[in-house]
Order: sequence, then structure tokens, then C-alpha cells
Amino acid sequence: MPFVHGQGICFLPDILNPLPMPDGVDISDLERNEIIKLYEHCPRDDFPYVFSYDTNHPRPDMLATLAMVDGNIAGIAGVSADCEMLWQIGINVRSEYRNKGIATALTNKLAINVIAHGKIPYYATAPRNIASQRVAIRAGFLPAWTCVYKGRFDNMLTESTCG
Repeated sequence: MPFVHGQGICFLPDILNPLPMPDGVDISDLERNEIIKLYEHCPRDDFPYVFSYDTNHPRPDMLATLAMVDGNIAGIAGVSADCEMLWQIGINVRSEYRNKGIATALTNKLAINVIAHGKIPYYATAPRNIASQRVAIRAGFLPAWTCVYKGRFDNMLTESTCG
């Protein structure tokens, strides 16, 4: 079917116990106004799943947590306000810093921050992305629902239907 774009698995938090950041990793939490300034320093090609890179996006970037190693950005977890109460977490860790627990610790820390803001964090990934699913589970999330993404017939934009 040409109008079906893909599928996703969405996770909700279970029990979120704070996880330690790996040794040598410094973190900082950012609010919306700081994230917008970060757009020009963190290219979309390096962090495609973290930000919308659009100040007028209908699902605005709200919070982020940065992981720094020796002054370099190793990874970023960001959250968008997908609706009033549900905020979606996106995560990217640069390849040279992967498999060190950074993605899990960033996701966990950001989820706890989202809850502190009175919102519900959720995490979505493709069914084929086993590594991402493992990050979600290790960070304290459990599978909750699946999504089917569909394209508009003009193939200009995509939207998702979750349930």
C-alpha cells in the first residue's frame, strides 16, 4: 500500500529510578530557549532524532539533556510536546560514544525531568531498531502501544495515527 509509511513501538515509563551517568560524562539540562540556540551548533545530520529544528513546529522542542565528553557533545536527548500531556523523547549519541550507557542515562534523566514538569514522557522507535528498544527498557520504559505512520496522498507530509 503506497500510503503506509511505517510502524513504531511506543513506550511509557514504568519505574524510573535515576541512573548514573557513565564516568567522564558531564551533563546539562536545557529549556526551550536554550534549545533554539543549540540548533545552529548541533546539525540535523548529527542529531536527526532529537530536535525539529523549527521554532514554529506544531510539536515544539521543550527540554533537552546534553552529554559532554572532554568538551565535545557526545549525545543529546530531547523532548517535543506532541500534545498537552504527552512529550516524546528523541535520542542520538555520536557513533564514537555508543555502547557506553550514555543513551540510556540521558533518556532516563530527561524522562524524570519531563515528569517534574508535570508531563508524561514517551519513547517511540521502529520495530526493527532493537538497540533503541533496549535503551527504552534499560531507561525504565515498557512497551505501551504501536503506531502506524501514513503519508498524505500528495506525498508532501506525513502524519501518524497511534492507538
